[in-house]
Amino acid sequence: MPMMSRHKSNAQIGVDIKMEGQLMLGVPKQLMLKTANDIVTKISLFGEADVKSQLWRPANYPKSRHGVNTGRLKRSVRGHLVKDLHGQIDPSGTYYAVYVEKGNGRGFGGYHMFANTQKKLNKKNWRRVVDKAIKRNLE
Repeated sequence: MPMMSRHKSNAQIGVDIKMEGQLMLGVPKQLMLKTANDIVTKISLFGEADVKSQLWRPANYPKSRHGVNTGRLKRSVRGHLVKDLHGQIDPSGTYYAVYVEKGNGRGFGGYHMFANTQKKLNKKNWRRVVDKAIKRNLE
């Protein structure tokens, strides 16, 4: 099953996704790595969309914002395959993402977008995604 963990450093935020365990039982070895990487990529893209969905600004209420000022942070969040069996969702190159995620400790508590996404990823049943990826790669 996918294992998710947050970065421990204060300088970085994000979600790491790593495949481990007996998820790929019954899959021929030559397809196992390709299929597992496909699954990790799908999970990373799902997480990217989830983080971005938490950053919004209602069109008719310009002063009521939730994490969006210029939209740069929303555009910079990306989910991708880092290496075999290891995906990542991070705000690439956006230095103030830690502030938006965790707050400043003086009244602004942060939005906890990556933490919320990590919880959602941990709760989701990925069996259907796994089955579709295996079927697609076996054809």
